[in-house]
Amino acid sequence: MGATSSKNAQDTHEIHLPNATQEQYQNKAILLTGASRGLGWSLAHALASCHPSLLILSGRDKEALESVKAECLQIATHTQTTQDAPQYDERIRVECLQCDLSDKSSVENLATSSLQLAKSSPLATIDILINNGGISSRSSFLETRLEVDERLMQVNFLSGAGWPRLWFRVWWRSAGVGLFGLVQFRARGYCEALRAELASSNVSVHVVSPGYIRTNLSMSAVMGDGKAYSKMDETTANGADPNRVACEILTSVANNKSDFVVAATFSARAALWLKFLAPRFLEGQLMKRFEKGRLE
Repeated sequence: MGATSSKNAQDTHEIHLPNATQEQYQNKAILLTGASRGLGWSLAHALASCHPSLLILSGRDKEALESVKAECLQIATHTQTTQDAPQYDERIRVECLQCDLSDKSSVENLATSSLQLAKSSPLATIDILINNGGISSRSSFLETRLEVDERLMQVNFLSGAGWPRLWFRVWWRSAGVGLFGLVQFRARGYCEALRAELASSNVSVHVVSPGYIRTNLSMSAVMGDGKAYSKMDETTANGADPNRVACEILTSVANNKSDFVVAATFSARAALWLKFLAPRFLEGQLMKRFEKGRLE
């Protein structure tokens, strides 16, 4: 098994990927959104250990992206010199493209620039598109302004749906704890339809639904008035290790799992079963949970 040591203030665990998983991403041109921090940071490090031909890192923070780029190049060099790791013919190429997923023109520029960078890759296109970037909200429907809902839809759904049809594998990060929400429902439904439509075109579509992960996701969440939540939720602080989640995701996709949940608590997994087996009971429990939170 190949192993890459990857440490950051957000985590201290090493990234471990089986060689069979690494080979699935080797020599591929990959675009990763939301790459500057959180789960995206861990995914970037894990992908670097796989030695893709091109790894494009995208996010809003240019300085943070450059830092991740340097770390990825260091990881790739370390992996190249590890005795039990596969040997690679070429040096990994890592590029940074700044993008604000809430801005449609910025997303369009990201698509154009990414395809331009990929022209030198083996297939001259993006092989794998990872829609990891996203934001969450911390307000009820009645407390949320329409423009905030529109921003959530743009970032979490429309920014990924508007890409040129030039990929061979695409996967979407949904939200495990929000599987019953509007944005996640639309993304999942869209991907299910897309998967069926493209099944004969050698394009695979994957939906990943993570539970609580130990990142700053809640810190960057938005309130109903558009202001930053700026709080660390207890569930997030005690969430799963992002490095381990990244490895599980990459391995699951490499094994052709199309729709799967990672880092989900027992209650979240139970809710998924109840959604299909006892939807009315689940609806009642969710209503009670909301009322309890409102009163608190």
